[in-house]
Amino acid sequence: MNKRKLSILTLIPIVLLASGCGEEPDPIFYTVTFLNYDNSVLFIDEVEPHGTAVYEGEIPTRPNDDEYRYEFVGWDYPLEDIVCSLSVKAEYDKFPLGSGGGGDDVPPTPSEQLNPQEGTILHAWNWSLDNIKTRLPEIKEAGFTSIQTSPMQPQKDYSGNEAWRNGWWKLYQPLGFSVATKNHALGTKDDLRELCLEADKYDINIIVDVVANHLAGGSSESFHNDVRNYEPIIYNDRLLHTGVGGVSDGSIRQVTKGYLGGYPDIMSEDERVQERVLSLLKEYIDCGVDGFRFDAAKHIETPDDGEYASNFWPYILDGAKEYALIKGEDEPYYYGEILNTPGNGRSFESYTNMMSITDNGNGSGILYAVNNNSASEVQNNLYYRAGNRADRLVLWAESHDTYANDGGGSTHISQEVVDKAYAIQASRLDASSLYFVRPSNDMHLGEVTTFSWESEIVKNANLYHNAFVGVDEYLYGDDNVYVNIRDDAKKEGALIIALGSNVVSNLNIDGHLDDGEYIDSLSGNTFTVSDGKLSGLVGTEDIAILNLTDEPSTNLSISHNIPSYYSNSQTIRISVNNATSASYRINGGSSIPFNESVSITLDNALPYGRNEIDIIANSNDDYLEENIVFYRVDEVDDKIEIYGAEELAEQNIYAWVWKNGSDGQFIDTTYRNGVLSFERNDITHFLLASFDSSVNSPSWGNENRQTNDVSLGTDNVFAYSSIVWK
Repeated sequence: MNKRKLSILTLIPIVLLASGCGEEPDPIFYTVTFLNYDNSVLFIDEVEPHGTAVYEGEIPTRPNDDEYRYEFVGWDYPLEDIVCSLSVKAEYDKFPLGSGGGGDDVPPTPSEQLNPQEGTILHAWNWSLDNIKTRLPEIKEAGFTSIQTSPMQPQKDYSGNEAWRNGWWKLYQPLGFSVATKNHALGTKDDLRELCLEADKYDINIIVDVVANHLAGGSSESFHNDVRNYEPIIYNDRLLHTGVGGVSDGSIRQVTKGYLGGYPDIMSEDERVQERVLSLLKEYIDCGVDGFRFDAAKHIETPDDGEYASNFWPYILDGAKEYALIKGEDEPYYYGEILNTPGNGRSFESYTNMMSITDNGNGSGILYAVNNNSASEVQNNLYYRAGNRADRLVLWAESHDTYANDGGGSTHISQEVVDKAYAIQASRLDASSLYFVRPSNDMHLGEVTTFSWESEIVKNANLYHNAFVGVDEYLYGDDNVYVNIRDDAKKEGALIIALGSNVVSNLNIDGHLDDGEYIDSLSGNTFTVSDGKLSGLVGTEDIAILNLTDEPSTNLSISHNIPSYYSNSQTIRISVNNATSASYRINGGSSIPFNESVSITLDNALPYGRNEIDIIANSNDDYLEENIVFYRVDEVDDKIEIYGAEELAEQNIYAWVWKNGSDGQFIDTTYRNGVLSFERNDITHFLLASFDSSVNSPSWGNENRQTNDVSLGTDNVFAYSSIVWK
């Protein structure tokens, strides 16, 4: 649909039309004027006859009055099938002052949510906003208090569904400083607002990744042409650095003015750039976002950078804080990505005076020590590299850069090792820890395909961290274990991670636990302290929690690593916690009992396509049942398979396939037990189209509907949920 956006500053005087349509001749475009509650003009859109009006302004707001506060809920007239020029007016729900909202699900006030620095952060990397919202109960159960999303600015080269390896980097080369309203792989501004509202019900903070150091490039010293559609001033005035070369830690100039790759370093010292970045933060705050992670923060100058200094950070951070407080929200949380060192002639403190920062050096040291199965090496790497203020540090075992970039330092380290390293860092006092969710090899942007973030070791490290906020820590270890003890006048506890062995034998803990017996709340194993020395056996999950204040956890739970699909043969594991009995059955067959955990081999004996496993767990006073659907596919080079396509079972579907630079053609598809397939041959892209059942020679013009383009890359298997119908 062809549309034109009009600036309200150039339409004076403006004639406001009453809502609804009278008779008027068909023009080329109709004008839709968006009004606030007081009839002030918010936005103007021009729409083709029978088209849909799109509002792309900031979320409307209405000030509180003496009795009520107001939340925007929509417009007073439909925006679809526009057949005349008209105005639409913002509508609001009202709530008594001091309430959280309407209905029984009242979100807490912002002050009831933990500050992200005090809790732990789930990095839902490349998850769609809708999938994050759907997973909020499980994320809460796993002990995470904050969720970090990928950047939500307008993305470079949007092409619909993409494999994550082909498309993730495009999110880090944005076209502008606004929140995407369309053509974004992970969602829209409306989706973000809905996510924030839902997350508040679970006391979970939403942190958005912000790219402010650069915009999408045509080259290392020029903007991508599409930047001018979003940032015309920045594009036309070429507010970028040239003649500096690539980034280097060798000098302040190289660190803060050099380019990072095939995209230019923006003039963050320019007030026009600063104003646009602040506008982005305000727009996010309007959506309900609680905090921000600043990508490549190291490469944006601070007020301490001498002749290269600027007011960028104070201007945007103080401006966003002031805006949030005026709106009655909590102060936003900030942390910046500072990798390795701040650069020659610079200090970490220049950043920690304003925000929290990453300490990747600590993360790498701990990860490699755990990978070497060396508890003593862990002890030698517990110190912080990025300064001594733990309350201004965000730790990680791995990040999207260490996993996804070429030559990433954690790519070939097992998930089990990463989870142990994360648990060690999540146990620490005052520092926050970020858990990066690895994508599966077949993942497409938006999907959730791995679930190690729900594992017992990750979950219980989070819960331990949250239970002992502000309680003094004491760190111990020997050749076998790492021990974090929390101890003050009000609360005591211990977290133990097994490395070389699960046996703890006469470990000196300097009297920070009184002599006596203590029960591991996970395994039920008994630990003893005698003459200030700790002994016991860590359970099979390689983590023990001695929480000496609270009652042991008795929550009944089920965990598993069942994949979305498999081919040939794959071994899976099902576990239950605090169950007196448990069983599973496959495809409605006989129930098979097990204790605590069981390994199952999925092989070609299972039918092609859709399969199901039912898991049942019982305790004395609780019952859980979980149904997991998965698919067996062939995963061969000459066939494309789309699993989870049950809704297409009775439809007449053809695939339109093509190779870059060549014409396309329709080919037949085959549906079988939840999987749609067709020949791959020598193609690079496809889309699906549905036709009436009588059609056996498809052609464009008589289709019922079609999907977006799908880029194949090296993948042959796709989730139907990642295919978007137009």
